[in-house]
Amino acid sequence: MTDDPYRDAALVELYDLDNPGGGDHAYYRALADEIDAGSIIDLGCGTGLLTRALAGERRTVIGVDPSRTMLDYARRQPGSGSVIWIHGDASALRHDGNADLAICTDNAIMHVSPVPWWPQERRNPTLHAVLVHEIQETARHAGHADIIREYIDGAVGLREGVSNLPADADAATWEEHYAKLDQIARSVSSGTAS
Repeated sequence: MTDDPYRDAALVELYDLDNPGGGDHAYYRALADEIDAGSIIDLGCGTGLLTRALAGERRTVIGVDPSRTMLDYARRQPGSGSVIWIHGDASALRHDGNADLAICTDNAIMHVSPVPWWPQERRNPTLHAVLVHEIQETARHAGHADIIREYIDGAVGLREGVSNLPADADAATWEEHYAKLDQIARSVSSGTAS
């Protein structure tokens, strides 16, 4: 773990003024409620502004941050007693996969430390590598969410009344598009893609 990136207590006192909760905080609170998250990890929780807002009855919230100064501030704030505070980085957590929701918001991504469960050659990622990984993970899980949505509402694929699909595409166009994507996927998996 690196030295405390926010060791100046006066700066930490001003942090929430410069980084207030907004639409992003509302999104994460709504997401936690929507999925009925019983356990949440806020990695890089900083002053704990969002972390404390996520805490509630029947919910375990863990705030993790490499800055002891930030955590000391967070522990003095109203509602801080409802949060488990951990000084450290991701390696300070058990890797048992028991969190219903894990978040790493805003500026926290700047302080990514070595990722101990990644292969040795990629264990110290650049910001670029982390962003690419997060985009891939988000896309993968968004696909899972869409499959669940299709299962719940019973509406799959091209149908009347769906505004996000081209109106001029007929069944033959979709079959051609599917065949093209299938060919690309097969060539990538077999190693013949160029």
